[in-house]
Amino acid sequence: MEGIGVGMSECCEEVVNAGEPERSRPNLTAFIVCLGCVVVLLDISIVNVALKPIASGLGGRLSDLQWIVDAYTVAFASFLLSAGTAGDRFGNKRVFVVGFFVFTIASVVCGAASSLPALIGARLLQGMGAALIIPCSLTLLNHAYDNPGERAKAFGWWAGSGGASVAAGPVIGGFLIHSFGWRSIFYVNIPIGLAALFLTYRYIRSEQPRVGHRIDWPGQLLSLFALASLTTVLIEGNNCGWFSTGIIVLSIACIGLSLLFFVIENRQSQPMLPMELFRSTQFTVSTLLGLLLSFSFCRSGGSRLITYRRTYIRSGFSVGYDHLQHHLPNRHYPHAPVRS
Repeated sequence: MEGIGVGMSECCEEVVNAGEPERSRPNLTAFIVCLGCVVVLLDISIVNVALKPIASGLGGRLSDLQWIVDAYTVAFASFLLSAGTAGDRFGNKRVFVVGFFVFTIASVVCGAASSLPALIGARLLQGMGAALIIPCSLTLLNHAYDNPGERAKAFGWWAGSGGASVAAGPVIGGFLIHSFGWRSIFYVNIPIGLAALFLTYRYIRSEQPRVGHRIDWPGQLLSLFALASLTTVLIEGNNCGWFSTGIIVLSIACIGLSLLFFVIENRQSQPMLPMELFRSTQFTVSTLLGLLLSFSFCRSGGSRLITYRRTYIRSGFSVGYDHLQHHLPNRHYPHAPVRS
């Protein structure tokens, strides 16, 4: 953490001393893309502690509250690969700016939402903006450094800032909710977004787009509908009944769309997900491990959602603190593993 702090201090110095946009300022670029990583991952964890206040203000069932979280992650996961292609096709700086603009506007709509459907729709838009930010931020960071050692250090700052934002999200969210209400967790993105837009436009150099790249729209749509079907089944299964007609139809649709996705991707000249990647044992194993880790994380988040819904919440800050405590090692056993 000390190394990350020193690195980010260097980045902040370049923000203060930044001059002409044509001059290469890699640490300034690192600072800007870290802002993107922070807001994207912060919005995954910060919303969890706001579910009870949102339910009190806007109403809704438990499954409705789950959609507030999952609408963001489904849109984010669905558009992530296509966003990388869009960055190559139209320029990573341009797509990064569009992503931050969409994310910031969606944050305003989330904060001003007067009903759950409006909030969920704005969260979908937020997820799309987040999907545009992350892959382009990595490419911008990669192109900013010529020295491999400096580049590796910058990627460490990027990863560290994202991890810190996920860990701090519940506490920050609890403080904001307790002090200003649940809408403040969305409004806090506005100054960050505006600062990132200004800094990106002013100081990150544009790059030449790769005209030959095109977006795989069939794969994009199939993956979006397959993930949406699966998420709907998992969220609404308890309410509608696991063997109800709607749930069975959606389950079949999810399987069919997934199979069709792999068939189409195998025949595309520029697929969204190249199938030859799975011929690499390292890629396949790392993907499966990532899936298992994500599943355990989401399972933990889901159990916390039910806990918040059914228990008395003392204050927003205490919720955030308790949530963070759950993910820290036991204080009596400093070497104990983190609970999940």
